[in-house]
Amino acid sequence: MPSFPKSVLSLVIGVPMTLVLTGCGSSGPSVEPSSCSDPSLRVNYGRGTFRVTENLSRTYFDDFLKGSRASDGSQSESGQLLLAFLTEKIMVATGASGDPASVNSYNNPLDLIEEAIANDEIANINDGRRMIQQSIADDVSCVYNNNHIVGNRGVFIQAEDSELEYRYTIDFRNSVNSTNPNGDFVTRTIVETTSTQDGSPVDDNLSLQTGATFSSATYSASTFAAQGYDTPWTLIGSFATNDTASATIEKDFLTHNSDTAEYADEEAFTPAPSVDPVKRLKFVIDYSSTEVSIYTSSFIDALEWRCTEGSTACATTLNGETLTNGTILFDPSEELISSIRQLQRDSQFVSDNPEWEVVNYEDPNYDTLDAEPLETYIGTPVLNRAFN
Repeated sequence: MPSFPKSVLSLVIGVPMTLVLTGCGSSGPSVEPSSCSDPSLRVNYGRGTFRVTENLSRTYFDDFLKGSRASDGSQSESGQLLLAFLTEKIMVATGASGDPASVNSYNNPLDLIEEAIANDEIANINDGRRMIQQSIADDVSCVYNNNHIVGNRGVFIQAEDSELEYRYTIDFRNSVNSTNPNGDFVTRTIVETTSTQDGSPVDDNLSLQTGATFSSATYSASTFAAQGYDTPWTLIGSFATNDTASATIEKDFLTHNSDTAEYADEEAFTPAPSVDPVKRLKFVIDYSSTEVSIYTSSFIDALEWRCTEGSTACATTLNGETLTNGTILFDPSEELISSIRQLQRDSQFVSDNPEWEVVNYEDPNYDTLDAEPLETYIGTPVLNRAFN
């Protein structure tokens, strides 16, 4: 499965575990958290169903599925095929039921946990939110982290209509004296891995690093709520669709009032007959103007080998690859990346070859702010995003 971004892994895995306790009961016990005393416990929670049928505008992809529909006939035939391809991937990834423009339910671990949090279903998560809210009032930094990999914690949810068990690591933390121009904020990260109810992984290769789903959100500290639904500034959700691919949504409620939906696959795919094989397909909706832009990219990650300023003699050969100034390594293998890292750690090599550097390379037609879209068209207004 696709690996999680390193930023998410470091946030969820790389924090010290300050408390290891065991809870019991259908939704876990409730404790009164003192300021900055992580109240996280193990929670075993049962539900009738995993399916989400209410408040669908709060789900990850519902706004996008509605807003990406062309409203004025301006979408080309190729654009229609690209949208149909992406829509199908999203519907499968999120367990959506019904017509894409009017989905009646979603069945996936991220929309499920969002509903459980917004409905205050799990007492221990409420305890963590209250602790974060109190720490904001006390002007101190705090963390709620129920890492189920380290210690007997985490949220484990089962449903009567499914043989699956969703296992969540949830992390809330607040900033103090932030330099963010929008003020102090709270981050929330969710990593979910799935097992059957007998405890065995759904996929024998499943691990936290290659788990099923992850989510990252930011909230205003000044309005952060300890209960109920809390509208985020930004929200990212990623759903693995198979061993090599994922569907991701980035929702911006604060700055651009936009959604960016992407399908990425390590194996090249052809989303429409008129489009060359690609590895990434992206639609961006500006809800203020209802303009939709389409982008494609033939690679997922890339590195660029550069000579430092004033130097031209930085050529080398590594794992059979000849590297000269400006060489771009598209989707480099783990072996090649490991070899580059070894060179970077080799003080003698660095001392003998101070004239080279390796930097991340962005697709100028996909990753940059001024990327030229493949196509733009007018989408459908989405009422709950019209005035944000």
